[in-house]
Amino acid sequence: MADLSTIQKAFETKQAFDTGTPYKGATRVGFEGDQASIGGEKFSSPEALYQAITGRGGSTTSGGSSSSETSYNFEDSIKRALEMQQEAVKPAIESLRAGIPEIKDRFAQTASQVQAEIDPLKQRYESLLNEVRQRGTQQEQAQTKVTSQELGKRGLVGSSTLAQQEIQNAVQPIQQATTGAIQETTLAREEGIRNLQNILANLPQQETESIRAVQNAIAQLQSGASQAGISQGVQTGQFNAQQQLDQQQAEFAKQQAERQAQQQAIENALAQRSFEEVTLPMTQYQLNAPYYKPETGGGLTAQDFLSMFGGGMTQPQTTGFSNVDSLLAQGKYNEARQLLLNP
Repeated sequence: MADLSTIQKAFETKQAFDTGTPYKGATRVGFEGDQASIGGEKFSSPEALYQAITGRGGSTTSGGSSSSETSYNFEDSIKRALEMQQEAVKPAIESLRAGIPEIKDRFAQTASQVQAEIDPLKQRYESLLNEVRQRGTQQEQAQTKVTSQELGKRGLVGSSTLAQQEIQNAVQPIQQATTGAIQETTLAREEGIRNLQNILANLPQQETESIRAVQNAIAQLQSGASQAGISQGVQTGQFNAQQQLDQQQAEFAKQQAERQAQQQAIENALAQRSFEEVTLPMTQYQLNAPYYKPETGGGLTAQDFLSMFGGGMTQPQTTGFSNVDSLLAQGKYNEARQLLLNP
């Protein structure tokens, strides 16, 4: 099944691709302008298409688009953001993990090289000690010979005590120098071997620290990806929720406007009907009253009712003239009188 990053790249390039699993009998996603099309449905965002083909919101609206385009929650937003962040750091993590065997191989090679240096080092120092001893012996022999010759010139036999003492005094500095050189060489040999052994002893710890540093770097990448994913997911969820709220408010405002328009249309129709059935006939009657046959009420003429308005009698309630009676019913006697006077 295509993942979210693949779908997002397809939206950017507008390249058709296969989902890997059927969606409403189709697996091929094509593009018509900025919208993706599959199974007869169109999707305007990668998230909507991803939710549809993964079964995370397959219901559709009357317009044919997935209802998931207008239905969001923070959990899905965070999950998608985490997946994207993890995909983003995946190459770096794989590269770091691939370096761990290389680190182990490097330290193993170093240990082998250091171990291989110990025996040659011993041999070199042993050869050096032998050379110091040999040189000391040669110097003693040469000095003994020279001293014996000098003593013979003075008539002293080499086996005499005085001669032996003189010879000993002559070779003693050489012996001391040779002994000192041997001691220094021996100490240098021991120090060199000890340094190599210390290197060998420290290599496992250094290897562990190097591997731990790589693992810490991997953990930091993963942790950073998680934190960034959560932050991005929350922001996306908030944006989508606000967008959904804005859409709902816009839809509500649209419905309110439609209802108001319908109410206004009803009021206009009622006003028009009232005008046509009440106001207009009354106006026409007033304009054409001289041409109408005078209406009577109970055998009384308009003049009779006018006289009643002028006397002390009870004010009349009906005249037989519909427009006048309407004013009388409202208690507008003066207006009714004026209408009778000026029909």
